[in-house]
Amino acid sequence: MGTIRKSKNITDEVKLKVLRTCVFSVALHACETWTLKKIDINRLRAFEMYCYRRMLRISWTAKERNENVRRKLRIKENVIQRIAKRKLRLFGHIQRMDSSRKLKVVVQSLMEGTNVRGRPLRTWLDDISDWGGEDVNTLARKAQDRPLWETTIKKTKTIENSTIEECGRD
Repeated sequence: MGTIRKSKNITDEVKLKVLRTCVFSVALHACETWTLKKIDINRLRAFEMYCYRRMLRISWTAKERNENVRRKLRIKENVIQRIAKRKLRLFGHIQRMDSSRKLKVVVQSLMEGTNVRGRPLRTWLDDISDWGGEDVNTLARKAQDRPLWETTIKKTKTIENSTIEECGRD
């Protein structure tokens, strides 16, 4: 990867495609199943910017804003937006399954027992409801209609980064 990154004969667009296919695809493996906390979101965004800066040969001590780096590479969606899109697609897929499927039963059911002390833990469905902008039951009904669900996912893609960061709690 170093020879590709250091090469001056390869354009930034090709380097970006290689970065997405070789690095980000491995880093985001099975991200649909993750429950994101604020610290996870911050680390993912830092890793993404680290990769972009290395690709452009921008030193970590350089006073270059993240927005300027993204503008140079013409990046429209960040890693967190891609994860949100994937998670919402998986949720829609699960909701359209037959009711007898185990996966659908597990996602929709509640666990028995008492909770531990402290703040309630963040669940997978919390991310879905935060990114979808509505409660899980309403989103489940929307997921039954594919065109409506795709427009819901596209709305999530346009969410500002600050809104996505607010969704992740410790």
